[in-house]
Amino acid sequence: TNLFAIQQAIVGHSLQPLPLLIAFIMIVAGLGYKIALAVDTAVTFNYPAGTKKSATIPLAATGKQKSPTGSGQFTFTETGLPYAIVLKVKSPNESPFNLVPGDEIGIFDGSLCVGAAVYDGQDQMLITAWEMDGSQNLPGFTSGHPLTAKIYKGSVGHPTSHRVLKSTGAKPFFGEGNYANVVLETLPINEEPFKFGVLPNPFKDETVIMFKLTTEDVVKVNVFDGSGRLVKSLTNKAYGPNSHELNWNGTDLNGSRLYPGIYYIVAETTSEIITEKVIILK
Repeated sequence: TNLFAIQQAIVGHSLQPLPLLIAFIMIVAGLGYKIALAVDTAVTFNYPAGTKKSATIPLAATGKQKSPTGSGQFTFTETGLPYAIVLKVKSPNESPFNLVPGDEIGIFDGSLCVGAAVYDGQDQMLITAWEMDGSQNLPGFTSGHPLTAKIYKGSVGHPTSHRVLKSTGAKPFFGEGNYANVVLETLPINEEPFKFGVLPNPFKDETVIMFKLTTEDVVKVNVFDGSGRLVKSLTNKAYGPNSHELNWNGTDLNGSRLYPGIYYIVAETTSEIITEKVIILK
């Protein structure tokens, strides 16, 4: 590993690399410093425990457009101002939306992707988000803005929005702590003008799937068991801007009665996907 030291410049708070010197000189405690690379190379910067970042994060060439390894779905700009996000994945038991290795997680400030990573199968992972650098006109998150997330699953085919919460249940915001410690829920949330519900639930003999569209769209409604296996296809066609209902008597693809238990009704339009857990009673 190549080692170098940095020193406070005579004027201002910028820093200069000093070859052959292996100590930090004239660094003022409590001030923030920006480190820029002249070349695109792999450098890791270690933030001591208890400091703003408290993590080991790659220090990237400023302004580089990037996607996480193996990803083509989420693109963000490495501004040189990293922000560590410790993300815990919260998945319901036996849900078809549980993450599998290779799925992609994007961190967003509004509609802007500011960081992303490929899920590696662990319940907890570190994702780097990048803060806006106005001095260089580089896009990134703005401190104080809500922190949100999207997931791309190959089985779904498009990104879906997901709820991100702090451990207290409150909504997280960029820059409100030394680092973000959040929980990502893997069940998609509804952010489009598409209303969907199932009543009664639980049910014994029959339930009604209700949905409402504000514009014409293709709607696909399927039922999955706890392992993610398709057990019933209820519809896959275009519907007009109105309220609609589908009846389901708890039978499978062959018309046989399903065993009592937990199932997932998944409604999908061209722009989103919504899930509802249902229980079939004995």
